[in-house]
Amino acid sequence: MPYINQFLLSEPRLYQLLSQQMPLLLSGKTITLDSELIKQVTYASWQQRHYTWPDQVFHGHWRNIERRKTEEGGWSNALLGQAARYHFEQDDRRLAIQSSKFDQWQSWIANQTGLPVIAYQITQQLHSSVINDQFLMLGEIKSRLGYRALVSPYHPLVEDYIDRNGLHEAHMHLNGTTLLEQLWHHSLLRPQETTDILQDEYKNNKRVQLLYSSNPHLSKPSDFYHLLNIARQLRELLLCWLTANEEQIKLCKQGIFDALSEKREYKNSFSHEKLLFEIEPQWVHIAEIHWQVQVLNQLKSQPDTLIDTCFLFYLLCMNCFQRLLVQRSDQYGFDQFQKFADDGVREDVEESFTARFFQLHGPKLSGRPDIATLEGRFAPKKNNDKNIKLLSRILHGFLTYAEGESPIGHSDDLNELANRVTDIYRPNLRLVAHFIKKQWKSGDGGYHFQSLRESLINQGTLLVELLTNTPALKKIVTGIDAAANELEAPPEVFSCLYRFARYKGIKNFTYHAGEDFEHLLSGIRAVYDALNLLELKNGDRIGHATAIGICPQIWLNAMPERIFIKKGQWLDDLLFLRQIALSRYGNHISLDRFETQIRELAATIYNAEISIEVLQEAFKYRYLSPDIVADFLDNDCISLTGWLYEELQLVKAVDRKVLECLKLRWFDELALSTSEDLIEISLTNLPKPLLITAQQYVQRIVSERHIVIETLPTSNVRISHYDSITQHHIFRWLGLPERKIPGDTNMLITLGSDDPGIFATDMRNEFYHIFCTLNNEFECSPHLALEYASKLNENGRIYRFDYQNEFNDVSSKGLAEKRF
Repeated sequence: MPYINQFLLSEPRLYQLLSQQMPLLLSGKTITLDSELIKQVTYASWQQRHYTWPDQVFHGHWRNIERRKTEEGGWSNALLGQAARYHFEQDDRRLAIQSSKFDQWQSWIANQTGLPVIAYQITQQLHSSVINDQFLMLGEIKSRLGYRALVSPYHPLVEDYIDRNGLHEAHMHLNGTTLLEQLWHHSLLRPQETTDILQDEYKNNKRVQLLYSSNPHLSKPSDFYHLLNIARQLRELLLCWLTANEEQIKLCKQGIFDALSEKREYKNSFSHEKLLFEIEPQWVHIAEIHWQVQVLNQLKSQPDTLIDTCFLFYLLCMNCFQRLLVQRSDQYGFDQFQKFADDGVREDVEESFTARFFQLHGPKLSGRPDIATLEGRFAPKKNNDKNIKLLSRILHGFLTYAEGESPIGHSDDLNELANRVTDIYRPNLRLVAHFIKKQWKSGDGGYHFQSLRESLINQGTLLVELLTNTPALKKIVTGIDAAANELEAPPEVFSCLYRFARYKGIKNFTYHAGEDFEHLLSGIRAVYDALNLLELKNGDRIGHATAIGICPQIWLNAMPERIFIKKGQWLDDLLFLRQIALSRYGNHISLDRFETQIRELAATIYNAEISIEVLQEAFKYRYLSPDIVADFLDNDCISLTGWLYEELQLVKAVDRKVLECLKLRWFDELALSTSEDLIEISLTNLPKPLLITAQQYVQRIVSERHIVIETLPTSNVRISHYDSITQHHIFRWLGLPERKIPGDTNMLITLGSDDPGIFATDMRNEFYHIFCTLNNEFECSPHLALEYASKLNENGRIYRFDYQNEFNDVSSKGLAEKRF
């Protein structure tokens, strides 16, 4: 969307300018905003993003917004009205985004909250008599939004499908789900507590420090303390203005002036805030829109420069705060995402889970939930007391949503809670325990990822113990996963955990792989490694797998000509290529060049001559347990019991030379250190056809094993190298003629939303993104577009992780189904 307002409402430079201009307005030293200064800030933002366009394009757009400002009576209505007209269906019956503009709307809400634009649209839809009746207007807002702060397109076919069938969420992290609007209000009420949490994470996390460093005007947590105090005073002033309480308006003006000029908190009773916002958290977005509609409506009929500036300043505060919460459309990669996961802003509010479940319900207050199946991911803790508390909070939150706002007899007994949850079929709640990938360096001591490997088994043991002691919980916690930054830990590190869990009776497995990668070949191999080293089987899943779907040319175009990656990683990548070359699918690949590189790299890393055949076999057996390999080589008569006996048998079946190579890989300090040294790689060394061959090699394995891929469209667009949803690899996987590459294999795909709060989405939006893109960009009919999208959704139902009884006593029961 090339209009002036894109990014401007979240521009820190404009926030800084208004911080300087507002005291002048409050004191009466000026009566208008300096339009020329705003123009300069706007031009800087525009030129930074549209540097290929000549200045006359900007000047034309600027004259247009100045005309709109005159017509609308101020900056706020002009900027928000421009966004609303561009994105929304002009239909007074409902709030709906134009299907052809939905992808652009997704970019808008990634960069600034959509709530004020929604408020503007509602002012256009409702008659003034309704707006002036607060009770009637509240009902209208609730009927249009429901429990969601998001707006989707509207198509009768899709609405009917969702109502009848529900959506099957296959991949959603419970932490990271809360949307901006609730977090904003929570932080406004607790600026000091919020800032303290932000400060703790800022001090201890270098990645989070980079998040702040990208914004020179809000470069440390204390700046956001100042922002929150200003915003709260601004909101109270605007609420006072609506009631025409001159005495309180005067006090609020003084509070804002003091906060801006002296940077101290002015004490305020915030009586209007209390009156409006003493509500359950799931209604905060409704209360926020309620007063914004009134302000926008009144500004249009009674223009007021000070109030218009206060509202614009409030929106800038809100949108600058969003920079701590939502991954923007100009931020790519998992490292960017992890800054939002780690910065601490969600920590306090996400202690409770209730509002998150309400948020997922959908737009129909009294209608059926959007979600039919909800697989929520949670991270196991380091002791079972914490696990019990966490799971109790999740189940309590779900039951509060599902059984009513005041459910009777909430128990602290996990068995009882789990049994009550299993009685609810829409949404059908499943929980997947995701274990966290953590970085390791050779200087940390121990063998390769020793501390992480050991902690995973310890956490896995605790989870198994909890499930054993709480039988009903097995119906809810139905699988395991490994999540977080895959650049920091490879699949092989999780292989013992997955075998241990399988040995202990856990039957469903998934793994995040191929989501982000330094080299596309590394990402493809990560998916392959997850399939093989974790022994994934029929019905198991892979999360993301972007690497085996993205068009290699898109990746090549987005990357520099040369990159640096670790020597050990590149050696594994080349061994993976050699394996493909030796298979029946790689007979066109020349081995000579790769084998020469493999020998040279291996000699550098291991400081020894190891045959290429042994290296290839060691590549295959990376799933073995390092400590058992070492113990066996030291004493081939060792004896173990239980699941460790099974581990030992795997080791005994492998040639000793291969085991010795693996021991070097995992234990030799020089090899560990050298493998982490960087090597410069030219991307022209691996042509596009070779990368496609590697992708299709893994696709075949996925298909042959009946593995399911969880695809997360909005998340993938933000983390990968896509400009828009239209480029997403799902359309290649769906076999659309415009995208399918000869040799691609059909695979089973499900849909998920990943982290709805961080990506400003939910399952309804994800489903509509697929439907609208198929309909608008690929010219599928609505019925055909729905057919494609519904297949993805149905796969989520078919391949959800259900509890599987190990044994049912049916000796005294008839086996036929009866009609009741």
